[in-house]
Amino acid sequence: KDLSEASADTPAAAPAAMEAEAAKTDKVAENGDKPAGDVAVDPRIKKQIEFYFSDSNLPKDKFLLSKVRDKANPEGWVDIALLASFKRMQEFSATVEGIAAAVQVSDFLTLSEDRLKVRRTTDLPDSDITLARSIMAKGFPSDSKKNASEYIDELEKFFSEYGTVKSVRLISSKDSKAKADADKKPKEAAKADGKEEAAKADGKEEAAKADGKEEAAKADG
Repeated sequence: KDLSEASADTPAAAPAAMEAEAAKTDKVAENGDKPAGDVAVDPRIKKQIEFYFSDSNLPKDKFLLSKVRDKANPEGWVDIALLASFKRMQEFSATVEGIAAAVQVSDFLTLSEDRLKVRRTTDLPDSDITLARSIMAKGFPSDSKKNASEYIDELEKFFSEYGTVKSVRLISSKDSKAKADADKKPKEAAKADGKEEAAKADGKEEAAKADGKEEAAKADG
């Protein structure tokens, strides 16, 4: 759960925020001069596409990051058709045109001239900037009837009462067990090494005793 500081928005500021959002929706793209109003902007798609490329997600998303940093793709373009195939986008019935319309009104994403690709307009941070403002919480009841997306939406709504939520990630019991096993391995290895060293020491002691007996036998002879 990646929580930033609580929003300081007040009811008085709401009209101004609404006007600013309306201005974004009416923004005209530089490529082709097509207003976003040609295709209705779904706020869910806009939020999700911005999440994919955000500082909170992109550095941790190995698949998407590999596309952005592909040596054959120095400008970091990603096919919108690929994004439209993502499970979350399919839940929103997102189309290439719908995603392009959402990108068009984004503050930090831009469209290619053919309106088929998207990329960030800002550089990625050199390190993970989310750790200082992140928490891990557990003990929430599970509901087998809900899919992961629905569960994440509920958790985001819950945590939004305490601050602006940038992202919510679910950690499976399998992941937790793998981490626990990884944490135990060094200790178990150390124990094994300790036993091996003890066995070596015992062997040396036995050898020393044997040498002593042999010397004693020589002396008796």
